[in-house]
Amino acid sequence: LSEVAKRRAIKEWVENSGRNPWDTVRAVPRVLQEKVAALLRMDENVWGEENREHPQPYALLDAAERWARRCETRRQVAIRQQQEEGELVPHIAALRRVAASDGVNVRHHFPAVLTKRQRARLHDEAEDLMLAHASEGAGRQRCLVVWRSA
Repeated sequence: LSEVAKRRAIKEWVENSGRNPWDTVRAVPRVLQEKVAALLRMDENVWGEENREHPQPYALLDAAERWARRCETRRQVAIRQQQEEGELVPHIAALRRVAASDGVNVRHHFPAVLTKRQRARLHDEAEDLMLAHASEGAGRQRCLVVWRSA
């Protein structure tokens, strides 16, 4: 679940629990007990500055507010894409080294920490460089392997 969804669920659970407040606090994991106690006290800004939840649902916004929210979302997506591109620079360089190598059996294993989207981008780049490529493993152990084929 997203952080926003978790926060909403906790807030709703606290508001609808109808139990003894201290039983409610003890019923959640220790790391959340302080937040639940603050919700029970009806403190303001319980989640602090990290709470980026929009104050109003999108459906309730007027046209100008919707446009502004879409612009902000696009800006955040562009920032994430730039960060991902920057993270891929050394991996793309490794692909180019494999493509430029003389050996047919030169293989390069990329780390398993790459995201699904990053692996897909590297698969595309391998295609453009006419390299053979495959993903191996499953789950968190999944990684990309590229090699020159004859």
